Amino acid sequence: RLQNELPLTPEQLEDVFDSLDQSNNGYLTPLEFSMGFGQFIGIEVLPAPESRESSKLEETFESGWSDDLDIIDDEEEKRFCFLMQQLGASQIFEDQSEVRELWTRLRRDKPELLANFEQFLSKVSTHVQEVQNDKITMEQALKRKECDHDREVRCLYEEMEQQITREKEQLLNQDVWKHSDRNHQLQRELSSKEQDLENIIQKQKKLELQLEEYNYEHTETRIQNERLRRLNEDLQDQLDRTKKDLETTRFKLQVLQDEAHYEHQQTTRNILKVSKNMQKERESLLRQLELLREMNKKLRDERDAYEAKKLTSPSKKPLLKRGSVIGNYLVEDKPVKRQLVAADQSPVSTEDVTLEPSKKNCRYFSKEIGIGDSGDEELLSPTLTEHHSPLEETADCRVGGLPMHTSEEEEFDEAPLSPRGQPIGIETVESEALGSSPDRIFKVVFVGNSGVGKSSFIHRFCNDRFLSEINPTIGIDFQVKSLVVDKTRVALQLWDTAGQERFRSITKQYFRKADGVLVVYDVTSETSFTAVRNWMISVQEGMDERAAICLLGNKIDAVDREPRQVSKTEGERLAEEYNAVFYECSAKSGYNVMEPLMHVARLLSEQEDKQREDALHLDDDCSKKKGCCK
Repeated sequence: RLQNELPLTPEQLEDVFDSLDQSNNGYLTPLEFSMGFGQFIGIEVLPAPESRESSKLEETFESGWSDDLDIIDDEEEKRFCFLMQQLGASQIFEDQSEVRELWTRLRRDKPELLANFEQFLSKVSTHVQEVQNDKITMEQALKRKECDHDREVRCLYEEMEQQITREKEQLLNQDVWKHSDRNHQLQRELSSKEQDLENIIQKQKKLELQLEEYNYEHTETRIQNERLRRLNEDLQDQLDRTKKDLETTRFKLQVLQDEAHYEHQQTTRNILKVSKNMQKERESLLRQLELLREMNKKLRDERDAYEAKKLTSPSKKPLLKRGSVIGNYLVEDKPVKRQLVAADQSPVSTEDVTLEPSKKNCRYFSKEIGIGDSGDEELLSPTLTEHHSPLEETADCRVGGLPMHTSEEEEFDEAPLSPRGQPIGIETVESEALGSSPDRIFKVVFVGNSGVGKSSFIHRFCNDRFLSEINPTIGIDFQVKSLVVDKTRVALQLWDTAGQERFRSITKQYFRKADGVLVVYDVTSETSFTAVRNWMISVQEGMDERAAICLLGNKIDAVDREPRQVSKTEGERLAEEYNAVFYECSAKSGYNVMEPLMHVARLLSEQEDKQREDALHLDDDCSKKKGCCK
């Protein structure tokens, strides 16, 4: 009943009822309601003494308030009705008996709580009136919405009816048009089918003629197949014979492979023997270099004496004939000039200084720096070989571009020559390397166009000085420099080659047996960079595949004065294409001069260590196999 009177949900009303029902008997007495309400508003309600009146009230409450009107006086009835009218709650509660009973009890027993109760009734009545007003407003709004909805639905229904009518008319028109169009289309298709039928009949006649021709060809093909079958049988017989020949060839090839493997093992053993004789080779090489150094000093003194004598003597004397060190390799019949400018001297005159041809033979070394071309037998005999020149009257000998003294006091054959024989040249060794022999010796060749700075680079690397004026290299020149690479003393034989086109064939001969090649170009000259590919091709044709290749971009210091023609990216790309090491350097400023050769020396040392390990493993395998055979 209270759900319609109070703005509370049924669950909330159940909670209120349970909180007020202290005895849990399923109904509330006025006393229980008063005590619960007093506790709610913070006032303790003392239970009234049990009297006959309270017992009577409880009995009356249990019986459904049937005798309430007899208990209440007329005056109290008037006051209560006036209060309800004043609060505006007379029309709110359908059954006011319970409220009146509670009001009467509070008025008699607890008059101090009567004001709170009346205030509570006022708030409840006000809230209920507001809820009723909201309800009326909501009902009115709902009715208006319902009317508007009905009107909109009616309008939509009328519009839908009109649209359906229009769609029906449009569909009827489309059906008529489609039917007419379909009739015309079917007529056209019928005409087309008739025409196609005529064409098919004609094609059938043609196909019948072709079938007759094919039958005739089939007969011929069957005859030809018979011929081919017989031919196939003949070819099968030939194939069988060829297979037999192939088996025989395979057997022979296996024999040849075994022989080649045995020869490879023999070659590896020879290499191992050579590696065991490396110490003797180094000592022999150092003795030879010492002789060359003394002879070079003596030849310089003789050259100075000859020039002084030539300047002081007015009479003409027979000119001495001087040739190039490469004459011993190329056997040419005319001498080659070589100009050298020392670090502390002025440039030598370009006039040829020659030796008078004599009956005595000019001694020269039989091999280049590095491993010779005469095979493993020559590698195992570290001695200097004396040869007679095929051109006794015209050939000459030379030390790094200077005349070589040919008197009998200089006996080159007295000094032993190592298997990596030295051609005669200029030696530049570090001061700390003079007292000890190098552990490794590598031949490094410099190539590139003329004027790119090969000689300046070598002079900067060996002497740590830059010559502002240096003449172009004529033929071949070389110097020796000792380095300490990873606690190993390494001697680098630096071969300086001529870059002119006329010496190109001479330069190629020095690629053989070279351990490393440095291809030099000028970063301010695009022509020298373009020629690098030709040099690379020559290097790959004449060198071993395991040789180290380094690409150097020189004159990096000139970029501030001249426009750069070759970028670093282009050089790196070209070096990567040929699997080469790339550096940019400056012989003038000394930038990146030591690093490239240190890198090359380290690569060559690693390769030699690997070759020695392979040779040792192979020798151990051979020893094991021999032991098994025994």
